[in-house]
Amino acid sequence: MRGPARTHPLRLGFVVGGVLVSAYMTWAAWRGPPPRSFAPTPKPVDRTATSEEISEVNRVAEAMTQQFRQNHTAGVPLILENLLTGPIPDNPLVEGVGTSMQSCEEQPQAAVDWLVCTTTMTVRAVIPR
Repeated sequence: MRGPARTHPLRLGFVVGGVLVSAYMTWAAWRGPPPRSFAPTPKPVDRTATSEEISEVNRVAEAMTQQFRQNHTAGVPLILENLLTGPIPDNPLVEGVGTSMQSCEEQPQAAVDWLVCTTTMTVRAVIPR
């Protein structure tokens, strides 16, 4: 004896519903989570650096110069990252984090934190004017 005639359409509805839910969940997993929205980063305050701030970044530049000179060996390329005992520190007076450039100019055209002069073996802090 067979069950009531209504069970076949009901089973078919469950199967179709399960397939649709499974397809949606597969698509949602493939797509990933929706992107989060963040508040825009405010622009930095436009002000001149204080003498304490300038002396602090100059102190850090002098410490990096000492490490640069101590760890340099002849014949090895002068790459600042390889000659410091840690990562390049941030210069809080310049936008960006821990960037350097090989240059002996007073003020570079690029926005970097530190200038590395390979002829004098010095590291100088970039101080915005």
